[in-house]
Amino acid sequence: MDTFILPTQSIAVVKRKDVKEPRTLGLPEPTVGYIDPKAWNKLIFETTKPVVEKKLLEGLYDAGVAYSRSALEHPDELEIIQEIGEVVTTWLLYGPRPRYSGTIIASPYPELHDLLP
Repeated sequence: MDTFILPTQSIAVVKRKDVKEPRTLGLPEPTVGYIDPKAWNKLIFETTKPVVEKKLLEGLYDAGVAYSRSALEHPDELEIIQEIGEVVTTWLLYGPRPRYSGTIIASPYPELHDLLP
């Protein structure tokens, strides 16, 4: 078993610009801790943030937890109403043999390694 820790792309609550007061929210279930569920009439759980972006653009709900870049890539249709930011995720990877051999396998985030003894 191997483990890796890495920040995600920045995420946000993004709404459709044609909706004045968003009431429905699409989101991956693991992101529910970043929003106030009571602020929404209906939560619609999806598998990934790209699925949320696609369905938000299709008009299936008013807002969604998606990558912040969704609003930047679709400025006429979407806007950020709550910036969440990068979220550090931990993954466990199971396989027939570990890649770890006593030293850290590098990542493009040197600031993470500064925390190590």
